[in-house]
Amino acid sequence: MVIPLLIFSYFGSALRIIGLRASLLAAVILFVTAPGTHAQVGGLMVAPTRITLSGDDLNSEVYVTNTSSRPITARITLVNRRMLSDGTFTTPEKPLAGEHFAENHIRFAPRRVILQPGQGQVVRILGQRPPGAAAEYRSHMLFRVEPEQRALDDGPRNRQASNKGDKVSIRLQPVYGVSIPLILRAGNLSASASIENLDVSSGGTGQSSVSFDIRRHGNRSIYGDIHVYNGGDGKAERLVAKIRGVAVYTPLEKRHVVIPLAQYNREDLDGRLRVEFLDRDTSDSLLAESTTSL
Repeated sequence: MVIPLLIFSYFGSALRIIGLRASLLAAVILFVTAPGTHAQVGGLMVAPTRITLSGDDLNSEVYVTNTSSRPITARITLVNRRMLSDGTFTTPEKPLAGEHFAENHIRFAPRRVILQPGQGQVVRILGQRPPGAAAEYRSHMLFRVEPEQRALDDGPRNRQASNKGDKVSIRLQPVYGVSIPLILRAGNLSASASIENLDVSSGGTGQSSVSFDIRRHGNRSIYGDIHVYNGGDGKAERLVAKIRGVAVYTPLEKRHVVIPLAQYNREDLDGRLRVEFLDRDTSDSLLAESTTSL
């Protein structure tokens, strides 16, 4: 899933003044998350896509692989993200009540990798148990592919432009980033969930969608899979939709979810609709369930 966040970064080393003409390199950073076993963008593959440190063992590893046909250099940093009610993320200025960032309690190495085509690298992670009351701490580990450095004023096109007067030329070069959550849990934590406001609606094309809210209870985040079933009135249930890796991170209490039922129109559904939220964090148990009549 691509988080709709574009950050334009201007690198001072790329700014050169030629007479009164400036050439500027702008980079577009795409933060990508994925609920599967690995995330991949721009030839960089990262696995796993979620790290949880808890109990006595606060060590873990992330595997980074270059799947492209060219060398890749990637920088690794920790960033803080806050989940919004629609599942997207924003960058917080300071923590809210009940929000704890893990960046000061995590050590990792290396912080920069240079990978040849097909080459991999292990990033080792060590958590440090925070003092104080039981709490969940979270930051996100960002793997950012560095752009290839090229002279901005090379070539006849730039030389020709410099002869036409004072101009500013801007060349956009994408900078790809993979971001995975890194969660540190200290003390005895618990969480449960409930599904509220379950509804089925049809769009202008007749395609149905199911919407509902997942409410988080407790002092840690929840993470799992959503299954949507249709049946009843003497008919066996059938699976009509499935989404893997849905999270509600602290301090967010309620997340709104909309699932298109791509293969079904409203008239294809009868009886009842049942939604399950299955835990993928600490067990395979049922976290929450809700049913509505059609």
